[in-house]
Parts: sequence; C-alpha cells; structure tokens
Amino acid sequence: GYLGDDRDLVITVLSIGDTAQVKIEFDGLCTHTIAPTPSPCENPNQKQVSVQIATDQYPEETSWALKKVGSCAGQADLNVSSPTYSTANAVQAAFEQCVDKGQYEFTITDAYGDGMCCSYGDGSFQVFYGDRDVFEGQSNGAFGASFTGNFGECDVPTSPPPTPAPVNSTPPPSPAPVNPPTSLPT
Repeated sequence: GYLGDDRDLVITVLSIGDTAQVKIEFDGLCTHTIAPTPSPCENPNQKQVSVQIATDQYPEETSWALKKVGSCAGQADLNVSSPTYSTANAVQAAFEQCVDKGQYEFTITDAYGDGMCCSYGDGSFQVFYGDRDVFEGQSNGAFGASFTGNFGECDVPTSPPPTPAPVNSTPPPSPAPVNPPTSLPT
C-alpha cells in the first residue's frame, strides 16, 4: 500500500492462478476489483492464439505462418498463414483463434531480409497464447530475414501402473525318483 498525505492506496491480491484477481482501495473505499478475464474459448482444452502485427514501410514483405508441431494427445492439426498486408506503418487486424492446447511453431518472414524495424519503420509482432506474450522481448521486428519460435504445452497423461507378471499355474517338475528304475523285474 501507499501511505501519504493522509490518504491510503491499498492493492490486495485476492488470488493467483493463470491470472491474478486484485482489489484496489483508496482511503478505505473499494474503488475497483479486477477479476480474471474469462477465456474466449468455450472448450476448456483450448487456448486462444492471437497474432498481432505492426507493419513497417513495406508491409507486403511481411508474412507469417503458425502450425502444429509435436504430438500432443488430442491436438488437431493447425496450419494457418498471414494475409497479404498492404497498409504501411500500421497495426493490422489481429488473427485470433481458439486452438487445442498443444505445441506450435510461429515463423515470421521479411521477403527483403531486413526485418520490420529500424531503417524502414518500426514494425513489430506479438504472439499471445492465452494471456501470455510468448515471444516477449524478441518481437521488436529486428530479425533479418525471419524469426521462428515454438510455444505451447502438452498435458502429459498419467501412465497406468505396470501390468503384473503372469502367474504360472503349472506346477514345477517333480524331483528325480529316489530309487532309480532297474531293468530286472521285481
């Protein structure tokens, strides 16, 4: 909390999970409670992927692709790519889609090979998986010809216990007779 000028500002963390729920109070009055944003995906086994692009002066040079990698149980194939961009130095419409929880590969390419930043504008990209920016700190557009990164998760199913060894119902062989047989009749 902040105490100063006879006023109090208190921020209380109510819960922490994938997102945090906080309560903000000013002078003892609850001014705002922030709850986690519900997932836009109806299926609990999915997360939203969002690709956000800000183009440089040559938007037609920029393209990206998103595809499934790995083999997570139940993960459907995904193979999508960007539209052709034509508006320079602008934030483009975001791509958003609910995808199965799984592992994905994102590749962004600049056809000229100079990236999206610096000499010809300040282009950039962001990829969100759920509410997490998966390439935070790597998406400033200074990537040269291309950037590729992987993200996601696999729910690892628990293994069933091992099958016990079979029980042998055949009795072991009997020991050799105590009196060996003779060739003479008795």
